[in-house]
Amino acid sequence: MSLIQDGQRRPLSRAITSVGSTVVSEGLIPLINSNSVSFHRIVQDNIQVKEQLQLNYSSPVLDVFSIGDLTLVVTKSLVTLVDTKKSSTTFEFETPIETFDYWHCSTNYKVIRDILEGITSQSSADVHLLLLRNSNSISLLDLVSLKVTHELQLQIKDAIIVKESHILARTSSQLYLLNLNTSFKHFIHINLKPSKIFSPTIHMVSVNDEHFLVKVNDQVYIFHFANNKVNLLHKLKTIPSTKLLVWYTHLLILNNSTIQCYDIFNGSLVQEIDASYFISATLYKNTLILFSKEFSLSFHLKSPDSQLQEALSQLNHHNEHSLQTAINLILNSSIDASFQSKFESLQKLTTCQGLIQLDQDIPSVISKFIGFFVSPLIVIPTVLSKDNPKSLEYLIPYLTDIHRKLTFLERTGQLNLDSDIVLTTDNFLSIEDEDIQSFLPPEAPTFAKNVQELLTLVDDTLVDAYLATNNMYLLESFLRRPNHCTIEKVEKRLAGNTDTLVEFYFNKGSHAKSIALIHNNKERLIRYLTKLGNDELSTILHCFTDYLSDEDFPKVFMVDSTQCDSYDFFRVLDLLKSSKPQLVTKYLEYLIGMKNLKPKDSEKLHTILISNYILDLNEENFEKIYEFVAANKFYNPSTIVLEIKSRLDKKPSYQLFKLETLPLAKLQEHEKVVDILISIKEPEEAVEYVLKLHGHQNLILKLLRIFLEQDSQTLLLQLLNSTSGDTSLFLDVLELLPDEFPIQELNRFISTQLVNLTNKAEDTTLKMNLLTSLKNKSEYTLWHDVLTKHVVVSRETKCIVCHKNIKFSVVNYYVQNNDLIHYGCSKQYEKNLSLLNSI
Repeated sequence: MSLIQDGQRRPLSRAITSVGSTVVSEGLIPLINSNSVSFHRIVQDNIQVKEQLQLNYSSPVLDVFSIGDLTLVVTKSLVTLVDTKKSSTTFEFETPIETFDYWHCSTNYKVIRDILEGITSQSSADVHLLLLRNSNSISLLDLVSLKVTHELQLQIKDAIIVKESHILARTSSQLYLLNLNTSFKHFIHINLKPSKIFSPTIHMVSVNDEHFLVKVNDQVYIFHFANNKVNLLHKLKTIPSTKLLVWYTHLLILNNSTIQCYDIFNGSLVQEIDASYFISATLYKNTLILFSKEFSLSFHLKSPDSQLQEALSQLNHHNEHSLQTAINLILNSSIDASFQSKFESLQKLTTCQGLIQLDQDIPSVISKFIGFFVSPLIVIPTVLSKDNPKSLEYLIPYLTDIHRKLTFLERTGQLNLDSDIVLTTDNFLSIEDEDIQSFLPPEAPTFAKNVQELLTLVDDTLVDAYLATNNMYLLESFLRRPNHCTIEKVEKRLAGNTDTLVEFYFNKGSHAKSIALIHNNKERLIRYLTKLGNDELSTILHCFTDYLSDEDFPKVFMVDSTQCDSYDFFRVLDLLKSSKPQLVTKYLEYLIGMKNLKPKDSEKLHTILISNYILDLNEENFEKIYEFVAANKFYNPSTIVLEIKSRLDKKPSYQLFKLETLPLAKLQEHEKVVDILISIKEPEEAVEYVLKLHGHQNLILKLLRIFLEQDSQTLLLQLLNSTSGDTSLFLDVLELLPDEFPIQELNRFISTQLVNLTNKAEDTTLKMNLLTSLKNKSEYTLWHDVLTKHVVVSRETKCIVCHKNIKFSVVNYYVQNNDLIHYGCSKQYEKNLSLLNSI
């Protein structure tokens, strides 16, 4: 593939000693002559001096570069940025300079590289850095922000930038990589003789953050840098050169007789043309310009787009060199395409390249597959088809990474690698490209129904990989987390491994299978059951029927834990009633002691507990149950009354009748309470109950009649002498008592009633006096209002209804409004007044 085309010769109007590495803005060529730089423009067939823009410096000019609209000039003591349009200097940085390295990373390359390294790219513009070195220090200058980002005191022979934050430095005896963010030195071994790499004539040139050149005398070495390792890719033997230029994926070497064009990535000589007598060269857009002392010779360089199209047209997806050429062109040039399109092209090309290289270096290929999000439909079958005992081991990094990505894709529907690059399920679910399909084993599937099916393939393979490497810790950790493994396959692979299978079944919700494995170990079974939630309550209680005893119930359902408190206890109670009714009361007693019960739940639980107590009521536990119900404020009395009546209909008992009085009292059914207490021969309690009430004289009279009928004089006197009532009660009592009743026994009752009557009489007299005073005051106020209001009748006084003179007519006088009305108009006046008051 020819890169350099169409040479055109032009005369120079001034002799030069050197030329800057790149043409600057507006097509100005920087010609270097010792301490000055003059800028020339191609006009028709001549390069003419633009006299108004010549820059002179106090020290020799080393090189000139174009950075966007600005021009970078590097001298032995100064760095300047010049705006050639305005002929002005915008930035200066003064420091002694022995060597320097200008490093440029395009947005195109940086975004793709960051994605492959798992970094979200934040850069929206190219990166321009300048490394300056003198005998005692190095400085890193950011040409975008115009700030010195790092300054280190180091004595080194040479240094180049290999990444934004990494410098490759050379001393007289060592070569090391320096991380500027951590100041960590990583010493590097290069497979070259020390006399070569540490020669005083050595010169290093950075290409990008993965490749750099080392020029030693008549040889050029191309190195690849990755993972803190440096590998020699190619050695180019050439005659002593005067200029090295990097054109995207190619290295242009100018010597005394020819200009040679090498492919940086495979080291092949692409083209060589005659270039006798030329002393320097520069690049401008797609043009290479060679300079002698008297004339220039310009060549058209094939654009990256044209090179890529040519490479793709000749692409053989089973030829590694052909694939690498296309990959390098996309990565290292400004191809006019969207990031999405570039990434998809790189993904396909890298996938094919990796499938070719699988037999040589599986781990490196796996790393590429991870970086380019290659579908498991491609990776898993092809890697496993290789006759390599470590295939499963090599797959582990890929499987864990793709599991994470597919899980995210399942949840969100897409993966945003960058603001301009998005992957969807279509990128993973089918392999439609025929070139990629040609690499796959015949039995390999080429599509999946959904992401879950892909995850099943990934997770099943990951289980095989962990087992193949005997990494049980990672396997158990993986099976504890949500996964898409096939239960039958895992059971077959983990047969006999109870611990891991139990964790797997728990995660899958196959609790019956877990319980079947561990039911003989009571403690372990209990620990397992305490991890289950509401959906598995029936499974838990089933274990108490088959494997556990009633004594074990509190260890699961009556534990002070968040999980235990989260159970739906009403559902637990329903299940207990059908499977373990003997445990219901015990569980209820635990529940009513819980904190933060809702009032509605508390009432229901207390009611159920009392109902259960009623079912088990007997002479031994009666006092305990009676005291509990008497002190309880939470139960529903109506429900308890119905429950007791139901039991009484079947088997009446003293205890049930006595217990019934408590909810009836809560319902204020006082007469029923008294009837029950009398019927169960508890008159003393009936008296005590009535005396606690207020305003229920009918109950006192009722008991009085009962006691008179039963001739219970003691209870009668206790009742009357302990109560106080109004006059009507006193009279009713006297009426009920027989004539022969000893009145002296009622001394206390009568005294109390007389005091009450006296007090009542005094209260009545006081109220009468107050009412009389109020009456007198009202009469006075009324007469005062009437007497102070009057009206004067004259000849002109008129009725406000008919508007005629009053004169000597019969009239009505309305005091409240001070209105005088004809008697005949009164009805109309009152009608109007009523209408107004209603509004």
